[in-house]
Order: sequence, then C-alpha cells, then structure tokens
Amino acid sequence: MTPQPHPLVEGEPAELIFEAIRGIDFSGEPVDGLLRIRVFFRGESGAALLRALHRIDEEFLAHDIQAGHGRPRSIRTDGQRRHDAFVELAERTLQALGIAP
Repeated sequence: MTPQPHPLVEGEPAELIFEAIRGIDFSGEPVDGLLRIRVFFRGESGAALLRALHRIDEEFLAHDIQAGHGRPRSIRTDGQRRHDAFVELAERTLQALGIAP
C-alpha cells in the first residue's frame, strides 16, 4: 500500500499520532498479567492521538452496545475496550503511513 502525502487517521494527521505513540514509555512492571501505563503527552501530537483514540473508543462502544443488546459491559470492560481502541489506532496509523504490511 502506497502512503498518501498527508494521511489522516480518524480525522487526525497520522504523522502526529505516530509521533505520540513513539513517545510512550512502556517500561512498567506487569501486575497479575496486566500492565498499567501512565502517559503524559505534550503538544499537538498527544492531542491528535487522544482525539483519534476517543473516536475509535466511541465506535467500539457503539458496537458493544449493539452486540450486547444495550449492555456494553457484557461484551468487554471499559479498560478492555480502551486497550482494543489503542491497538486499533496504532494499526490504522501504521497502515496509513505505509509501515504495516
């Protein structure tokens, strides 16, 4: 896939989202198989990531509500959904930039 000159992901510049993702420190220690990540974003890259992440999270929540007959928590927890949204955002960003296969 050939990247577009200024690709967007969920309406945000993919380059800014990628910059924000690269700045995340994943060096925390797992507790009971879970890793809690605390992130502080600076500037426009963090804002772009958060806006795009919110849009995907809302998309997933709407899907969960529909699939769960009005009970989104029966599908996945808020934390699981946010995790899934972050992974989806990273994948969409890589694809938009022509980095992912």
